Amino acid sequence: MHLKVIFPILLLAAFGAQQVDLEPALHIPELLFAVAAVWGIWTISSERLKPMVFLMASPVFAVVLFGVPIGLLAMGLGLVLFTLMHLPIAIGARKLLLGSVALLLLVSASHWENEAWNHAIPIVGGLFMLRSILYLYELQHEKSDEANWFTRLTYFFLLPNVALPIFPIVDWKTFRTKSTLHPRPELIDRGLRWIANGLLHFIAYRVVYHYVLPTPSLVDTSAEVWLFIAANYLLILRLAGMFHLAAGILCLFGFDLPKTFDHYFFARNFNEVWQRINRYWRDFVMRTLYYPIYFKVKRFGKWQGMSLTLAIVFVLNWFLHGWQYWWLRGHFPLKIQDALFWGGFGIAVILNSLYLAKRPAAPSPNRHALQIAGMFWFMSILWSVWISPELQDWIQIIQPLG
Repeated sequence: MHLKVIFPILLLAAFGAQQVDLEPALHIPELLFAVAAVWGIWTISSERLKPMVFLMASPVFAVVLFGVPIGLLAMGLGLVLFTLMHLPIAIGARKLLLGSVALLLLVSASHWENEAWNHAIPIVGGLFMLRSILYLYELQHEKSDEANWFTRLTYFFLLPNVALPIFPIVDWKTFRTKSTLHPRPELIDRGLRWIANGLLHFIAYRVVYHYVLPTPSLVDTSAEVWLFIAANYLLILRLAGMFHLAAGILCLFGFDLPKTFDHYFFARNFNEVWQRINRYWRDFVMRTLYYPIYFKVKRFGKWQGMSLTLAIVFVLNWFLHGWQYWWLRGHFPLKIQDALFWGGFGIAVILNSLYLAKRPAAPSPNRHALQIAGMFWFMSILWSVWISPELQDWIQIIQPLG
């Protein structure tokens, strides 16, 4: 596709999103207009200026989107966290210091009634709450000259991340090694497809939310209960939309990234669900948690070590999701639904891993289809429990099944 065509396509997508008021809480129309403007400037810039143009797009967009006080405060706090990660002290001390400052920011946001501060913290969290963990882990195994400061800063201050607080955990090694100032036509095409895919996910989510999902108080029959359970799982379309859109935008600017979601409703076992939904999250967990833990406990035996590692990893999964929620919503959730979801999912993955290790043979087509259907309904039930405000609310909704 010719580069001159990209700008009007992005503008058309932005106007379309604006006309249908697509995801106003996520500022999708504003984000697409910003991407179109930055793309236009980036493509005509020299090689020396392109990294600066893309990096400066984030603070400018933050100021335009949220106002000068909130935008500058968020970017300033982000620079403080970035600086802490590069202090000339031991990596362990940096981790401790960064964690302490992050905790201080979270506590201050909970107790300090300041509008600019409380609006800036979720923006900072979207930029740093998870990628900083992966970045510090990778920093232990790389040389200081493997990436310049523009690349390091850009890794955190990514343009779409300003509007999308829930963001794919882009792998640092992939980010710095698979980027180019002259993206190939196929990379541009992939980026546009993923952007379109993300927008279609948002539209599908709106249809499910407004026209398919029953009102909980009006669920009276068994059929409505099952529709409610399935429709709740379908709401993951919004998360997938955010990730497709984010990855697609980054592809346009030369970052060669892998898929974020991979036909997640067609998983046939728990391991495939774990691998297909939010693949960046799985890779992040495997690299920073699973392998370090497994190499320490494998002395107990292969299967025992794997089971223990997975159990610990799913407990940490719960904590990390709570950590995200704290940054974005202002408090750490402690609900029985979280224990049921992560505990049930974790146990299922452990048992499934042990089963597949001993019986790896592929199923017949009919059995394959039944496995997909069974997995969809199991995950739908588990998901509906997880997102319920209270467990009692979920129990009350499914009463018609009794």
